[in-house]
Amino acid sequence: MLLKIQVEILSSEQKVRSLYLSIGNIKSAIRNDPSFHCWVNIGYIPLVEFLDAGHLNGVLQARLFHQSLRVILATLISTGRRRLIMSDATGAKRSCHPRVAVILAEYRDQTIINIARLGHSPTSTATHDQLGSADSQPPRTHQWIMTRLARASKIANPQDLQSYVSAARDLGLNGVDTPFWKDLPDYEPNLCIAPDIEHGLLRFCRDHVLEWVKNLVGASELDARFKVLQPIVGMRHFSGGISHLSCLTIQEDKDIQSVLLATISGATNINMAVMKSLRAIHDFAYLARSQLHSTVNLFQLQDHLQIFHATKEVFVETGAKKNNRGDIVPHFNIPNLACLHEFFLHIPQLGTSPQFCFNIGENSSQNIRSVPLNLDHHDIRDQMAEMCKAADIEERVQLMDRYITWLYPSQRALSDINAQEEGVLVGSRPDITDKRLRTTAILYALPDLMASVKELLDGIPVETQDTVNERPIDIWNRLEIHRFSDTGVQRSVLALVVEALPPSAFLPNGQNHCALVNASEVQLDYPHLNGK
Repeated sequence: MLLKIQVEILSSEQKVRSLYLSIGNIKSAIRNDPSFHCWVNIGYIPLVEFLDAGHLNGVLQARLFHQSLRVILATLISTGRRRLIMSDATGAKRSCHPRVAVILAEYRDQTIINIARLGHSPTSTATHDQLGSADSQPPRTHQWIMTRLARASKIANPQDLQSYVSAARDLGLNGVDTPFWKDLPDYEPNLCIAPDIEHGLLRFCRDHVLEWVKNLVGASELDARFKVLQPIVGMRHFSGGISHLSCLTIQEDKDIQSVLLATISGATNINMAVMKSLRAIHDFAYLARSQLHSTVNLFQLQDHLQIFHATKEVFVETGAKKNNRGDIVPHFNIPNLACLHEFFLHIPQLGTSPQFCFNIGENSSQNIRSVPLNLDHHDIRDQMAEMCKAADIEERVQLMDRYITWLYPSQRALSDINAQEEGVLVGSRPDITDKRLRTTAILYALPDLMASVKELLDGIPVETQDTVNERPIDIWNRLEIHRFSDTGVQRSVLALVVEALPPSAFLPNGQNHCALVNASEVQLDYPHLNGK
């Protein structure tokens, strides 16, 4: 079983930790597709502020988190120890022993789950001063944590919060005395916390590696190099540079990584040592995102990380590694860097890491959470009640969907009734609005547009044709052609992206991804269309 924990904002004054549950038996391509609704919300844990708690507020929140999870996951203890008889899709009886195999969470929640002190590794015994070590530290096992908890309880009474927290932090703990997973069968803290590519690996590259590159090359020079890159379909073109971007998406992180090394090559302060280190961490990032691994790949992954650790001091020597005040930081005690060691342990045990990305399943809750916030202010009496009502309605629709699919196998589900074999998707807002057909022909330098539209509308009443020719139209410069898959693993596949930009001072002939070639003997007035 897979458990996902994320912080969600219900309103301006209310935050919760939402818990989502899925099953590892489902193929990852299906489980991670939001349209299949394979993640089910099983509870909310409020983020509260305790009165007069001071610096101990975080410890009390962590204890409330563990106490709440013990209640929510209580049934997994009894059924995990004994068994649960369940029917599969064919009606056969199966003896099931549910286990919590993977927990998806951000770093701060990972430390709360595994009773780790903030600033320490949540999956190993590495302390703050060992986070930048090239050698992986021993795993943070169930036995190791329980032994430390017993030792802390002997030093101070867990009810004496101030004394117990002080003793626990000296032992690398966070002040929680009874973890929710204490009695969960076969729970291993170091394995169940999956290394997160998006909030771990890519976040490390964005918040640290990219900042070091900016300090070496200079923000203005780096922006200038990104601006002159040739636009490529399917990748974002950073026409304004990247130094001003404060909140990057995961796809933008990947787009920057794909061109960063080539973009900064030859720049001032980018010597061979810097390029070797940057190449190593980029190779690690690409290989870690692979959907297929072998023993050779895992050794290569480890080699790339070792090369980065062996060469990372160049960023200190060149003055690139600075804090917000501009002071050089001589160490690499970064939690996300220490977590990179976990890929070698986790992949052989539980499979490739992309299936455990933290962002999967977020779309399942987005619509539900936005329902009460989109209502009129005077209609919002109880946001929680509105959310529960919205969740109940959505669940009923999904159940009816599945029932109709089961009852009439030849019929499509309600959510697929409008699906076609191929579809053309455009943006929600047109690029140009309220243009007449004649003006559009002049704008795009298409002298045959009027005649082509007339031929297209041949057979339609004349009055309708006149209406079409004179009615203002909206224009999109980009469209996507999607093909709907028959496998059921993915609802639609992007087949082609077509762009068409009108002539301008920057693009005198416009820009498009189509070519019209005249293969006949008749020569046209446009030489570039003659194919012979």
